Amino acid sequence: MGEKTVRKYRDADRLPSQMEPTPRAYRTRKDPLADCWEAVEKLLQRDSQLKPFAILQWLKQKYNKPDREPVVTDSIRRTLERRVGRWKLANEVEQEVMFPQVHHPGDVMALDFVVMNSLGVTVEGRRFDHMLFHAVFTYSNWEYVHLCHSESFEALSTGLQDALHRAGGVPRRIRSDSLSAAVNNLSSDKEFASQYRSLLSHYGVQGHRINVRKPHENGDVESSHGHMKTSVDQALRLRGSRDFTSVQELMAFIEEVVARRNASRAVAFREECVALGPLPSQRLSTFTVVRLTVKPDCILRIKRNAYSVSSKYIGLKVDMRIQQDHLELWYRNECLERMPRLFGNGKEAIDFRHVIDSLVRKPGAFVNYKYVNHMYPTTRFRMAYDQLVKSQGDMPGVKQYLKILYAAKHEGLDAVDDVLRWFFSEGKTITASDVEATFKSRQQIPGPTDVNVEPPSLDVFDSLLQHKEVYHEETTDLGEQSDEVRCDLDAYDRHLQTLGPAEGTEVTDVSGGSHHGGGAGGTRALDAHAVLIGLGQPGVPIAKPKPHCPLDEKRPSLGRQDLGAIRLVSASAACDTAVRNASQWRLPRPTGQPADFRETGFGQDEPPMRIGRPAGAAGAIGLLLHLSDVGPGIAASQAGLSLGTGHQEATQVRSVDHRRSGLCPAEPGRDGGFVYVAVGTIRAGECHVEQQSPVLEVGADLQGPHDHGGGHRPVDPSFGDHRAEHPQLSPRSGQAEKEAHTGFEKISTWIRGLANSRFPLGHSNCR
Repeated sequence: MGEKTVRKYRDADRLPSQMEPTPRAYRTRKDPLADCWEAVEKLLQRDSQLKPFAILQWLKQKYNKPDREPVVTDSIRRTLERRVGRWKLANEVEQEVMFPQVHHPGDVMALDFVVMNSLGVTVEGRRFDHMLFHAVFTYSNWEYVHLCHSESFEALSTGLQDALHRAGGVPRRIRSDSLSAAVNNLSSDKEFASQYRSLLSHYGVQGHRINVRKPHENGDVESSHGHMKTSVDQALRLRGSRDFTSVQELMAFIEEVVARRNASRAVAFREECVALGPLPSQRLSTFTVVRLTVKPDCILRIKRNAYSVSSKYIGLKVDMRIQQDHLELWYRNECLERMPRLFGNGKEAIDFRHVIDSLVRKPGAFVNYKYVNHMYPTTRFRMAYDQLVKSQGDMPGVKQYLKILYAAKHEGLDAVDDVLRWFFSEGKTITASDVEATFKSRQQIPGPTDVNVEPPSLDVFDSLLQHKEVYHEETTDLGEQSDEVRCDLDAYDRHLQTLGPAEGTEVTDVSGGSHHGGGAGGTRALDAHAVLIGLGQPGVPIAKPKPHCPLDEKRPSLGRQDLGAIRLVSASAACDTAVRNASQWRLPRPTGQPADFRETGFGQDEPPMRIGRPAGAAGAIGLLLHLSDVGPGIAASQAGLSLGTGHQEATQVRSVDHRRSGLCPAEPGRDGGFVYVAVGTIRAGECHVEQQSPVLEVGADLQGPHDHGGGHRPVDPSFGDHRAEHPQLSPRSGQAEKEAHTGFEKISTWIRGLANSRFPLGHSNCR
């Protein structure tokens, strides 16, 4: 209770039980029955046994209009029930009294059918609708269940006899409601059916029927229905699945649940078994025998359902034994056929094999045949019939189809259906002769799961490159393309000017360590390295670009050529072309390798140098930019990329030697320079010590910062030493290679003679 209520009892110095409650003289809400209670009261005065839910439905029909908001809703049901209860109490209306019964051992067994469809059980993935015969001994509440599909006498007889034999005795009475299988509901006195009386008399028990629409009179089994279904539902939830592989597995599961329920009733059931009567010596047959004469239409009508039989039985008097779930055709104490039983009314089970022989001789009777829908065993047969009628006409098409149906009887339904499937999949025209020829030829028909997929053409992948910039290698001479390239560069420069000038370039990231190869270790090929070049980032001086030398989207390839002497451009001119979109180009490299260029073998064709993809791969040439003012510098491993505007003279640049992992300085005995690539050419320049690029690493065999004759060279002989042999070098060919083997001393003398001048790099044998 609240604090205010506690203070009230404290101040009054009395307990709540000692205080007289003050009746409330006001309403907390409007009375919802104020406008209709007079009409309800008149109904109760006329019939005091009316239930509140029936009165509520009457109020809805009277006061609610379709085109208006409802006046009476379900929210007043509880108020109506209380008001009706007070009215009946005030008017002294007598209510119906329920009388509890005393149950005696072995006295009554109650039985009924319970539908189990609400549990949603499936068998092999398909919904399984079924019901159970349910019997309960009223004293011990011991129960038994039996699977069935309808409330037929055969199901009642089978279930009842199984329950009695499972219990091991017979009670004095058997109670049921007005089952049509047990009670003749068409008679005035509701007497038992003759078959049911025979069954009761065989076991020596007395039948007992409750009143119509009084299920509480059979409350033991009716109450057990709900509890049993709840137990099965909870067991299914614990199982985690409502699907079963077979009907037998389902029944074993339900019987296990019932057995657990019966375990708690074992003591009372043993007392009841003592009071049960003895069983007869044998069971009564559970089937019903019906004698019929087969008519010329080969149709037997049993329990308001139609079944077809073979035409050879026409005119014979046969016995049809109706079992719980199937029918048996007997003639002269011999079972001729067995067919599944139909449950319900107005069902048909017609087999085309029973009438097809006569239909082939009488094709005119096919179209208007009463059971013509059963003449299409599968969907493909219906499709074949429609195609034949459309292509050949009504009567010729019917004749062709009946021949196919006749072949299905004698050759096998599955085989003919498979042939029709193959004909439809291949787009063939269906005829009876073609179907018969397929059977006679014993042709192997592909299975329905065989999928023939034609191999795709790899040429379609070329369409992925239609919007890409593809680099095609050509073997033309660079000098012959200079005019064309210059025109393309001008066009490309105009295109870039529309995009706006860039501010500059700089190195954003250079990963990987330095190479330590390059001594007398044999030939090797350098992989391309990833060089990230960006704009406007710290680390590189930025110079304003000057539109001078544009680039072209169609860059000429230098693949498989010796560069030889290549014309250089000034640093300022290269700057203009270098800075444009330079941050988008990358020089790919494996992890752990520094940024440098690929080597080319001595005397071999020069692979093209690119940035953004490995050398030799097709694609657009990228740019490695490195510009600086002319001045002394050191070509050390810490050298980096820089940008400047100083003018540079055109010099010659040779191809990279295979024996060294870097590039030599422009002049011997001086600080190193730098090298960059633009539009397939190599351009050289010099930079200051503080502005050396970290990208072009100096290998072990290259000059150090103060190398004037081998200060930092390894102790092993150089590749240029004619007195040392290097068997690990790759074989070489060509005129240049022959000159190299015979003229190392001449080349060394020539190099020393150029010590005080610009060092030409065009020869492919020295750096």
